[in-house]
Amino acid sequence: MYGFKIAFAKSRRFSFVGWLIQLVESINILVREKRFYWLPFYHVSFYIESIDLWFDADGVKVRSLTNKEFQKKYQTVKLYDFEYLVPHDCKQWLLDQNGRVYSYRAILVILRKIIRGWFGREVDPIIDDDSRFICTELVLKAMEKCGFVLTTDEIEISTIYETQQIIERYQ
Repeated sequence: MYGFKIAFAKSRRFSFVGWLIQLVESINILVREKRFYWLPFYHVSFYIESIDLWFDADGVKVRSLTNKEFQKKYQTVKLYDFEYLVPHDCKQWLLDQNGRVYSYRAILVILRKIIRGWFGREVDPIIDDDSRFICTELVLKAMEKCGFVLTTDEIEISTIYETQQIIERYQ
């Protein structure tokens, strides 16, 4: 059966930005959950088995990668396998996202959400009409297009750690 996979990964080469993401997320877990946990990954990607492509939003743009290209670029830390037929609309939507610009603004909103969360305050999501993406947003939007029920807040401003918790909810 053709399904999809979600991989939480890190670059095979050292990434200063990736390390910063891990640091901020780990500090957030320490402050919010009162426990030390070094997040072992800083990226998430969506794979559709039937077309053998990974969909990836990194620091530049959204693109599709073959499995070989993905394995060369990333080290998979945690893999979630969904035996769920991916609707044609979802496949087409993901293919149409190739070349979309990376959303640096979303990163700033997530950082603001983390800091405000330390003081018990909320942050509204950014609705950017699918014109820009970060990795978490692309993966969660793809899951929504597969029929999973997600809120706008979850899709638009989830940290990588929160994204993992959302995905585990459906395992």
